[in-house]
Formats: sequence, C-alpha cells, structure tokens
Amino acid sequence: MIYINFQKSIYKTIRNLPFKLFMLLGIVLLTTYFSYADYKNDQPDSKHIIGKIQTDDTVYADVLEVTVWNKDENFKYTLIDLPSNSNAKIFSIEWSEENAFVLEIKGEKGAGRVFVDPDKLKDTLFICYPVTEKIVFLHTNDHHFDINLPAELAEKISETRNSYDDVFLFDAGDIFVRHPHRWIDNDTLIDDPAWYAHRAKQMVYLMNQLEYDVMTPGNHEFDYVETYTLEALSKANFPLIAANIDIYTDHFPAVKPFVQFKTSTGRNVNVLGLAVISVEGKGILQNDILETAGEFMFLRDDSDVFVALTHIGLQNDANLAEEFPELDIIIGGHSHHFIEQAVFVGDVLVAQAGGNRHEVSDNHPVNLGKVTIVLENGIITDKIGYIMVIGEQND
Repeated sequence: MIYINFQKSIYKTIRNLPFKLFMLLGIVLLTTYFSYADYKNDQPDSKHIIGKIQTDDTVYADVLEVTVWNKDENFKYTLIDLPSNSNAKIFSIEWSEENAFVLEIKGEKGAGRVFVDPDKLKDTLFICYPVTEKIVFLHTNDHHFDINLPAELAEKISETRNSYDDVFLFDAGDIFVRHPHRWIDNDTLIDDPAWYAHRAKQMVYLMNQLEYDVMTPGNHEFDYVETYTLEALSKANFPLIAANIDIYTDHFPAVKPFVQFKTSTGRNVNVLGLAVISVEGKGILQNDILETAGEFMFLRDDSDVFVALTHIGLQNDANLAEEFPELDIIIGGHSHHFIEQAVFVGDVLVAQAGGNRHEVSDNHPVNLGKVTIVLENGIITDKIGYIMVIGEQND
C-alpha cells in the first residue's frame, strides 16, 4: 500500500513538473523584464557613431590619438580604434550621455578639438587633421538710439549663429544720445527727458532680445541723463566692460575690466574693454588708455583669442594695435569709421562698423560687422572682417 502511494506521488509530481517549470520560467522572465525596464529608465539610450579622420600626405593618420577632452567622472564612453591606413584613421565611439562633448585629436602637428552635438550627428563623423575651428564675432557700434529693421537684423544674426558653433555678438558703445538738442525722431526734435528714458529702455530691451554677449559703453552712456541711463542699463542681460574707467557715482552701473568666454571646444576668448568719456566731474574717471591696456596684457597667457572691444576711435585703436601686438583683434567704435574690410595694424585686425548719425530715422540702414577667426589645432592661422549692410540708405 505504501509502495502504491509512493508511485502515485511520484507520478503526480512528474505530471505537474512542466507546469511548475513553466511558472518558474515566467517568474524569471518577468523579473528580468522589470529589472531591465528599471535599468532603461535610469539610463539614457546609448549613442554610437563611426569617426573618420582624414590627413594629408605629411601626417600618418594611424598614429593619431583620439580622446574625449571634456569628460568628467559621470561621462561613460567606449572608444575603439578600427582598422586604418596612413591617410585615414577610423574609430568608433559609444556613449550614454545626452550632452554634447568635445573630441581631441593629437598628433605631431598639435592637438585639435571637435565639438560633437548628438542632436546633429549622422552615422559618420568626418574630421580633417589638422583640425580647423572657426570663431565668429558679430559687432555693432554707435547706434545712437537707432536700430532699424529689427526683424531683418535678428534674421541675419540667427542665420550666422546657425552656420557656426561659436558666434559672439558685441557692441562697441554709444547706443544712446547724450545731447538734448539731438533727440531727433524722424526730423522732429523731442526736447523731453521722458523720450530719452523710453528710447533707452527700448534699446536695451532689443539688445537683450538679440542676445548680445557684451558691450563697452561709450561717452554717450557715461554722460548719463538723470537716473534714466542707470535704469535702462541696469536691465541689460549682458556685462558692461571698460578697464580704464572708474565709476564713483550711483547714477551709473558698475563696469568690469574684461570678460572671458568659452567656445564650444573650450577655447578661451578674453575681451578687454577700453573707452573714453566726454564730461568730467560726474563721478566717472577716465584713466590712460595705453597704460591701462598694459596692465591687462597678462590676459594673453590665458587666451586662445584676445580681443579689445573699444570705444576710443580709430586713431587710438591703431595706437593700441601698434603698442600691443599681443592682441588678436580690436573691435572699435566712437569715430564712426565704416571699415568695409577690416584692416591690419601689424598682425592685429582692426574692425569698426560705421554707426548712425546722432538722430533717429526710419530711413537709416543697419550695419553689422563680422569678424571670423580661423584656428588650426588651436593656433590662429587666419583673420578676416567685413561689414554687412541691412537695408538701404534712403535719405
């Protein structure tokens, strides 16, 4: 009897075994699925591209070293060298971060950097070595309350920003008009400080909309009008720089001597401000331009590109360039020179974009300067500048 019951028990166990195995397998699969789902929720989708570095006959591509330049401990990636030849290095890179990053390519001709934007990537990343980088500086000066065609200007700025990874927008001063007898709006004299106050706020608002990066104030700003100049400039989303100007009054915002910008590839762009004033005794002091500039030449050591953004006039810009060849570019204002093609003083490129007369007119065009700096493996190899005119002069 015991033997028969034992047989029945074994038979029942064997008969139910497939069902139990099925249930166990289902539990394992479900556990694995939810664990993987939890992992996927915690980890962004990995991205993968193939990179190809092309060289000329003077460089062996297979000895180039490729690394992620700006990685931190949270950035995880796998970079594998694939079969290459003397003129082309092939590699693959896989990473899980959403953010952009910078590749550095090192070889006997130095180290170049490439900005990698995951949103713009295709299947293959093509790179030429030596690596070329471009930095663009758009600039205006001496608006004097007059920025016409704002939609067209915004379109041109946007078009440029969409064409390059690194575009900066500078103003070299005199966005206001200090003389009441020149508060002229389309041939009508408006001798009312309230008009100045309104127009000043309009100018700063538009510059904020256009996303200016920095401004060197001009003498028309430093000769402030009551509290209106301060109220308008205090709304600026961009810094004001002027190394040779000391502010001792509460009627004008503080100015910095310089600012530093970083490009998408981590290059340092230092911008030194220099300006002139027209009126003394209002709590604003102008120090010697060249002496002050000399005090800030230490910035050269920390600059891939060293810029002076000035409101001192073309002659002073030329003197500055002669005295300090450490500068790469001078972007100026004050003298209203329309330098259609930027000029060299020694090795320093000097640019200025004209400006407007000291009155408002709907018929004035808009001048937008463009300076392009080309770096090859981090070293400047070319500089060029010119003016783009938006609209036509009708008066």
